[in-house]
Amino acid sequence: MTATGRAVAYGYMRVPRAMEDEEIQVIERRMEEYAVSQQLEIMATHYEYGDGTTNVSDLVYFLRRNNAEHVIVPSMEQITDHLVIQSIVTTAIVDGIGATLHEASEESPSG
Repeated sequence: MTATGRAVAYGYMRVPRAMEDEEIQVIERRMEEYAVSQQLEIMATHYEYGDGTTNVSDLVYFLRRNNAEHVIVPSMEQITDHLVIQSIVTTAIVDGIGATLHEASEESPSG
């Protein structure tokens, strides 16, 4: 629990090279609003910069280092549009880390 009484959560989002600062801020606000609606508080967000593939090992390291129990992403489609990679990321978070995965674009978490 945090000082606000909300459970701790960690964010994860991709930031493609072409993404404007304003778009990043909109996504961050949406993730924060979602967190509050779920009684969660985002303590830190792991940003993955660039247009390449998702580096699942860096994400898992970040989440394990922080003992993450809740992970908030903007949406799985924002992370990657490849269904197989979406499945790998979901499995790494839910089964590998044991955290609940939240999509800020959804109302009910998975995990």
